[in-house]
Amino acid sequence: MTVCRLDDADRIDATYQQKMSGGTGITIILSVLILFVGLVVYGFIALSDNDINPLFILILIPVLIGLIFVLRTIRKIKNTGYFMAYVIDESDIYQIDILKACTNDTLFGSQYSFLVGGSLARANRIIKNLKKLPSTSYVEEFVCNRQVAEYSGSVIDKVFSINEGKEFLTVKAQLTVVNKNSALVPTRKKTLYIPRTFTNIDTLRSRLEYLM
Repeated sequence: MTVCRLDDADRIDATYQQKMSGGTGITIILSVLILFVGLVVYGFIALSDNDINPLFILILIPVLIGLIFVLRTIRKIKNTGYFMAYVIDESDIYQIDILKACTNDTLFGSQYSFLVGGSLARANRIIKNLKKLPSTSYVEEFVCNRQVAEYSGSVIDKVFSINEGKEFLTVKAQLTVVNKNSALVPTRKKTLYIPRTFTNIDTLRSRLEYLM
C-alpha cells in the first residue's frame, strides 16, 4: 500500500491555518484599499470637467472587490488539495478527504459527533482534530483507516485528463464514494488539485495515467 500525501505532515493543523486562512487579512485590506481609492477617484472625476462618467467608477469598485473574493475562493478550493491523501493498493486509488474526516469526532474516539454552527464551528472542529494528528506517522495511519475511508473516502474510477501546472496536477476524474449508503451522489465527476510536492507523486501520476 502506497500513501501519497502532504510532504511535511508534522503540525498539519498549522499548515491548515496557513493554507486556508492565511490570505483572509490581505483580501480584506485590498478590498478596503480599492474602496477608498475608488471613492477618492470618483470624487475627483465628479468635481472635474472631463468626459469620464463617474458612475463608471462606482460600478468598477464592487466589480474589483468581487474579483478579489472570487480569486480568493478559487485559491482556497485549490488549497484543499493539500489536505487530501491518496491511498494506492494493488487494484484501486482511494482519495481520502482529511478535512471532512476531521469534522467527525467519532473517528477520534468520541462516542458521538454533533456539529452545531456554521463555517467557523466547522473550522474549529477541524483544527481541534488535526491537532490529534501531531506527526506524519499519525497522519498515515489515519488515512489508511477503513472507518475514515468509509466516512470521507472515494475511489477514483476513471481519469479524463491530467494537466501539469507549476504547483498542482489538475486531474479531471470520476469518483465513487466508498460508503454506498452515503447521502452523497455515489458517482460524480470532480476536478482534483494534487500538489506536486506530495510524497510518491510519481507513483500516483503513473496510476492515474493508467486509468485514462
